[in-house]
Amino acid sequence: MSKAVAATQPIGPCEIYWGDVRLGSPKSAVAFRYNKETVQWGLEDSGVNVGSHKVKETMEVDVMLDDFKNEQNRYTYDAANEFAATTVINAIAYDASTSTVMRFREDHELSGTANVTIDQAGFNTSTMMVFKSDWTNTPDGYTKGTDFTATESTGVVARLAAGDIADGDTVHIEYNESATVKRLGVGGQLADFEATLRIVHINDNGKQVQFYAYRAKKIGASDIAFAMADAFAGIPMTFHVLADLAQPIGKQLFHWSVEA
Repeated sequence: MSKAVAATQPIGPCEIYWGDVRLGSPKSAVAFRYNKETVQWGLEDSGVNVGSHKVKETMEVDVMLDDFKNEQNRYTYDAANEFAATTVINAIAYDASTSTVMRFREDHELSGTANVTIDQAGFNTSTMMVFKSDWTNTPDGYTKGTDFTATESTGVVARLAAGDIADGDTVHIEYNESATVKRLGVGGQLADFEATLRIVHINDNGKQVQFYAYRAKKIGASDIAFAMADAFAGIPMTFHVLADLAQPIGKQLFHWSVEA
């Protein structure tokens, strides 16, 4: 975006809607890239340019979503593939509530030979690993039956007095167990999804500024990095805007509106 435009158009916190479905919180940010391609022609005998003709206009919109939830995260991938209703984007591979096996980790202090109860009763005993607090006994960890006992049905773990775990040590316990989740699966679907793209910014005077594209498709990679919560920069997405030929010529790609 040119300095002239950036100086006059508000850029910053905004609300982003794809098919009128909110993608992120009002802390989300956006950048717009509009490009016009032209061809030129000249006279061979004089060597000067005599004409220029526009051949294509392109518009790309980069957004940064401030949330990290599967309800929003699924839109960063090409899993959204059909338009069911004006306020619903469906994804074939998205389950709002299902069960999947997850890897859990907990820290517990083992005093004497008393049982400690972990969070997930019914864990898979064969998948349990117990490590020192400083992780110095990785990758094998302590030995079940020699250093500790674990009872799957009741979800308890206990230190064995003759083992290598010192009385009062804090240990890391890892294990597999099924959990209720919101799951997103991606890949293997040829269908693509497009919808309107509406980006709203509120000026200091309370008036709204809106960018509106008739047809927007997500393109490009989805780069997501895990970081500490206070360092999370957001989820990036890029939209490619397509023309709506049903609109008047000159108004077919997108439009800006400023509340009067």
